[in-house]
Amino acid sequence: MAIVSMNKITLVGLNAQKEAIFETLMQLGVVEIVDYSKADSSNEWEEFAEKDGSESELIRTETQISEVASALECLSRYYSEKKGLFASKKTISNQDYQKTISESSGTSEIVKQIRGFEEKLISLRTEENRLKTLQVSLEAWKGFDADIEKRATGKTTTAIGVIPATIDIEEFQGAFLEELEYGYLELINSDKDQHYIFTIIHNQFEQKAMELLKQKAYSQVTFKELKGTVSENLQLLEVKISHINKQREELEKKISDLGKHKDQIEVFYDSLVMLKDRKAVLKSIIKTRKAFMLKGWLPENTSEAVKTHLSNTYECMVDIEKPSEDEEMPILLDNNKIVEAMEPITEMYSLPNHKEIDPNIVTIPFFVIFFGLMLSDAGYGLILAAFTGIVLWKFDLAEGTKRFMKLMFFCGLSTVFWGAMFGGWFGNVIPMLDEVITGKTVGQSRLFGPIWFNPIDQTERMLRYALIFGVIHLYAGLAIRGINLIKQKKYIDVVFDVLIWYVFFTGFALYVLPYVPGIEAQEVAGAVELGKNLFLVGAALLILTQGRAKKGIIGKLFGGISSLYNIIGFMSDTLSYSRLLALGIATSIIANIVNQMGSMIGLNKVHGVIVFIIVFIGGHMFNFAINALGAYVHSSRLQYIEFFSKFYNGGGVAFKPLKQNTKYIKIKN
Repeated sequence: MAIVSMNKITLVGLNAQKEAIFETLMQLGVVEIVDYSKADSSNEWEEFAEKDGSESELIRTETQISEVASALECLSRYYSEKKGLFASKKTISNQDYQKTISESSGTSEIVKQIRGFEEKLISLRTEENRLKTLQVSLEAWKGFDADIEKRATGKTTTAIGVIPATIDIEEFQGAFLEELEYGYLELINSDKDQHYIFTIIHNQFEQKAMELLKQKAYSQVTFKELKGTVSENLQLLEVKISHINKQREELEKKISDLGKHKDQIEVFYDSLVMLKDRKAVLKSIIKTRKAFMLKGWLPENTSEAVKTHLSNTYECMVDIEKPSEDEEMPILLDNNKIVEAMEPITEMYSLPNHKEIDPNIVTIPFFVIFFGLMLSDAGYGLILAAFTGIVLWKFDLAEGTKRFMKLMFFCGLSTVFWGAMFGGWFGNVIPMLDEVITGKTVGQSRLFGPIWFNPIDQTERMLRYALIFGVIHLYAGLAIRGINLIKQKKYIDVVFDVLIWYVFFTGFALYVLPYVPGIEAQEVAGAVELGKNLFLVGAALLILTQGRAKKGIIGKLFGGISSLYNIIGFMSDTLSYSRLLALGIATSIIANIVNQMGSMIGLNKVHGVIVFIIVFIGGHMFNFAINALGAYVHSSRLQYIEFFSKFYNGGGVAFKPLKQNTKYIKIKN
């Protein structure tokens, strides 16, 4: 349960066997290949070798992957296939995989067909949108029964156009006809935005007519590509749109019929991704005319097996060596089934570096406990644990999803425990129903009451325990700092940077006990006196030791004095754990309000029971969702900010071996 020790590997092989060696390395999945030019900064190899790999081939493969992905996306839209909530990868034998790859030329043709059909669909959809836009435009002119193209006689000009709906059309129509002796204006239609008008104007008065129209923000409308009446064109558009729909249905059916090849295309997609990975890693190795060389990392516990397998299978030389103590190496975590559930949360912050311990074994119990304290309702915990438990049991999940579900399962169990301790079972619904059945008041009922205490009734007590949890968490962080220092053989620093801080912080915590809610000063007078002495001794020792890296006596003294400011950070960090109280109480109060709202009509009538059930389900679903999210976010925050700041440097780079990174399949070798 720690960071896996790594070894360095150097391999020299024949170019003739290069593809086979890389295929084997991918199947083994335990070797990370690094850029040779970075691994060997001497650059002496440039005299006799060159870097391998072809950028153009890599780009060509990436383009092909993009095309296959597009074809699969198209299939998913038109090919109906039942999928579970958590779809898992299909497992195929290596023999079936190789057979499918041997038929890749046929698969490429199927992909081209799908892409061709999709392009035709896009073209049809574009044309359909154009026709529908034209159809909408013509609908406004439905009452116009003349030819819609602009026509002119020897002495007149006709036109259609629009003016804003804010203009009084009757008044404007009268003024227009009065001003023009030889003119005609007809209102065809009106809507909330504009009036649609038809005009006939004598050529002699065309300029004057246009001046009158422009004063009313007139805009001429033309349908250059259309001939005939509006009704005739609308009928023609309906026929064209219907024909396009028929063509589209035929194309969609053709795509759907190709869905029977979906599994084959998915295998082809994954094979291209693996090919791309192999081509990409070629840029990290060097080659001569007949041989190539690579450098990389692999786990120490697999080193000999990998070396033996490669040496016995191929004509190559494999050298394994241990890294130097200060050499940076990729990070691979190896934890048991419980602790590994915490890894995704830690990785979102940062992986540990190789000089410190993996924090997950310490982080997971605190995360799970804090989550349960903040959600704090046993009913919600049962839902969370049951859902995630069924998912873990029934589905073959991706590794990341599996670990997250496992963590949420543990958090659900924690929530059940703390909910039972505090008496929260979907709020106070059980005592409320007990009141209806037995006639007792909610306060008198003890059915499913708190095993420990009710935080709503004893807020100060809950705050006190929240702060105690915080101090324990922070002290655990200091302890891990000490372990990391011991790992780095900095034994003096363990005393100066851990043990003295324990003395200082403990003294401060004991000294301020009277200010903690629910604690009487007289009862802790002895602890306060002890705390004062520890605090002063700790402060003196910190002043003498914390500036030791500074130059000169004055620098060392001021460095030690300034370190005392960390007491503010300690106090601030401790108060941050009051969120355990705040979120836990928020969950309980909202749950109780939901129950109260649902029972307002009464539970002694059928319609009252129906209303209660509806409000109960909807309200508790909302409360569960919002507070489960809050518990997750704030539990993570307490780890990232308060806990990790005490010991965690992070900065580790994940171990990324060359392996079969597939999306749809798992190859059984």
